[in-house]
Amino acid sequence: MSPTHLHPADKAEIDAIRRNLNSTVESIRRDRALSDSGRREKMAIATKAARDKADTLKRKVSKERTSRKTELERRLFGVGSNSSPTDLLVLRDSRDRAAALGTEEQATFAMRQAHSAGDEYMAKAIAQVAILKGWTNLVDDFRQHATAETAAALDQLAQLPSGRNTDVADSLMFTIRAPQELAGYNDWAIDELAATGAT
Repeated sequence: MSPTHLHPADKAEIDAIRRNLNSTVESIRRDRALSDSGRREKMAIATKAARDKADTLKRKVSKERTSRKTELERRLFGVGSNSSPTDLLVLRDSRDRAAALGTEEQATFAMRQAHSAGDEYMAKAIAQVAILKGWTNLVDDFRQHATAETAAALDQLAQLPSGRNTDVADSLMFTIRAPQELAGYNDWAIDELAATGAT
């Protein structure tokens, strides 16, 4: 999934917010009882309300994405529910050793050793480092040795948008454009105008 892709239900919701704003703005334009300043105030109120709804939706999507990422990482790189305290210690040690691998070549050699020894925790730890550092060949190697369930979880994790580009894409995806009558008004000015119109 690319960073610009939303769940269909979320995309439908942001599209509905925009449609409702456009419909409200058109109704305000047709209202001959309003002065130009009154019309701008009404539009500011509608625009602010739409932006508040879009911001709420954006936070929901971001929270769900973070929760899903945490769930997948726990399933892929954590210990099972029946694991012992010793398993936790082994996993922590494996993570420390994997984090100390400075190059992809070192990590590849360590992954080969982990596969040979049947060291699942070390293989997981190296794969987690490889994902963070963008060592895709190493991630592919881990996938080839993994179960079908683990491979599927890896694919799902890879499809989750992340990083700075995601923040930029989200900002664009949830942007609510003000009507042309409010051209030249920044967000703060629209909020102030909406507050004036609401009193």
